[in-house]
Amino acid sequence: MRSLLKACGVLLAICGLGFSNSTPAELQDRGNGLIYDTVLDITWLQDANYALTSGYDCCDIYGGCDGDQYCEVDDSCDENFAPDRMTWQQAVKWADQLNYQGFDDWRLASMSVSSGMPTGSTSKYDIVSCHADSEEACRDNELGYMFRYNLGGEIGDDFSVDPDDPNYDDPIIGVDGVALYHIQYGHWSNTAYLEFFESFPFFFAGGGFFDAGQTTRWAAWAVRDGDVGDYHCMIPDDLTGLTATVRQDTVYLSWDESEGATQYNICWSIDGNDWIRLADVHETSYEDRLGVGWSTIDYSVVAVSTCGESDPSAVVRIKNTTVGGGGGGGGGSGKGRKN
Repeated sequence: MRSLLKACGVLLAICGLGFSNSTPAELQDRGNGLIYDTVLDITWLQDANYALTSGYDCCDIYGGCDGDQYCEVDDSCDENFAPDRMTWQQAVKWADQLNYQGFDDWRLASMSVSSGMPTGSTSKYDIVSCHADSEEACRDNELGYMFRYNLGGEIGDDFSVDPDDPNYDDPIIGVDGVALYHIQYGHWSNTAYLEFFESFPFFFAGGGFFDAGQTTRWAAWAVRDGDVGDYHCMIPDDLTGLTATVRQDTVYLSWDESEGATQYNICWSIDGNDWIRLADVHETSYEDRLGVGWSTIDYSVVAVSTCGESDPSAVVRIKNTTVGGGGGGGGGSGKGRKN
């Protein structure tokens, strides 16, 4: 069963050139996709478009869709959702729910640290321009600091790469020789002008920013405060506590959180031998809609991180209670949900 389950497994707000970009800035590669900025004391995801790389499921956020399957997390469905092009609210929620390498305290990078965390509200006129102000002042603008000092950018420089570009996976090398990946044209910041329902994306194509409506769509780059130090990549603990409860035509699965897990792969079988990957979720629960056709269904869950995966959980078996016998085991509209 182990091998079978494993297989499941714009107008820019730029003001003048002014200052040289000589700086004490230093990026340090901590390994496992984590980059530490020693000046700002924050850790960046090495992959600036990780939401797309990780295959972030549209149904994992408020108002998302998953192909033709309706996501009943709300009365609406965002048919235009893409993990590399999110509204501001979607981007904020993605960063908030992110669990990467065992860390779950991520947020969007800021353009006004002084205005507050994890999101701040300020006018565009109060955001520091890293091209016009000093290096020390620029430290209040994390995205601007990345462009100006960590990447050595000047006005008009373009560090972005489109996912359809054949060079998309090539490294983008900063001034310290540290590789970054998948920087996009525009990245949402955590900074907003909430009174006017506007937020601020930063443009790595050009080095500027502007105030945009919160329903416009840009990429998201997550950071966390502090250093991860000598943190070592963690393979998730074996998953325990899997239970299955049947109510009418729905199977309610739940399990204990596995330390180090960034997602959970749910697999099912109708004969105990041939296992099929049913869904990947970030929560510790899942709902599967039963259908007809067989009398029992086996479920097992594997905890997964970027470093590897746990052994499969103990198998739970349910009996089909729908009229006509037989379970759907993913044939219906299963959906992950928080406990």
